[in-house]
Amino acid sequence: MTKPTYHHGNLHAALLAEGLRHVRQHGHSSLGIRECARNVGVDPSATYRHFRNKKDFLAAIAAEGFRELTTQIRIEFDTFKSEEGSDSQVALVRVGRGYITFGLKEPNLYRLMFGDAFGRNDLRKYLEEGIHDAWRILQAAVREGVPDSIPEVRLQRAESAAWSMVHGFVSLALDVQPRSSEEVQQGEIDAVLHAAQTGILAYLTK
Repeated sequence: MTKPTYHHGNLHAALLAEGLRHVRQHGHSSLGIRECARNVGVDPSATYRHFRNKKDFLAAIAAEGFRELTTQIRIEFDTFKSEEGSDSQVALVRVGRGYITFGLKEPNLYRLMFGDAFGRNDLRKYLEEGIHDAWRILQAAVREGVPDSIPEVRLQRAESAAWSMVHGFVSLALDVQPRSSEEVQQGEIDAVLHAAQTGILAYLTK
C-alpha cells in the first residue's frame, strides 16, 4: 500500500494533527517528531522545514490546545450572553465550568499547555496572543455586571483569583488528588465555582 504524501502546503497541518493525536493518547514526553513524520508518510527530514526541533513542535501543539480552550470558554460566555435575563453572576460559573471541563477532558494536552516542555517565546511564535484570548474571556466574565466604580486594581486581583481557582482545581484533580467518582467530582466542581462566584463578588463589593 502506498503511503500518502503531503506537499508543502499541508504538511504542517498533518504533522500537527498527528502530534495532537499522540499527546492526547500518550502525553508529550514520548512524542517524537520523526515518528510523527513517518506516521503521516513523509521523510523525517521534511519536518525541519516546519519545526526547528521538538520544543518548537510541542509549542505548536500547545498553541492548538489554547485555541481549543478559548473556543470552549467563549461558547460558554456567548451562550450566557444570549440568554435573556441571565444573572450576571452566572457568567463566571459558566466560563469557569468550561475551563475546568476542558482541563479534565484533555489531561495530557492541558499538562503540555501549562508545563515547561517549551519556552513561552516558542509559544508566541504559533499563538500571537499567547494565552491572552482565554484570559480576556475570563476577565469579561469576572467584570460582568460589576459597577464601573470598582477600582481597576481590584478587578485585576479578582481576575487573577478566578484563574487561580479554576486552574488550581484542574491541576490538583489531574496530578495530586486521588481520582474521584464522576458524581463526587461534579460536586467538587460545583463547590469551587460557587466559592469563586460568591468570594469574588464579596471581594469586589466589600
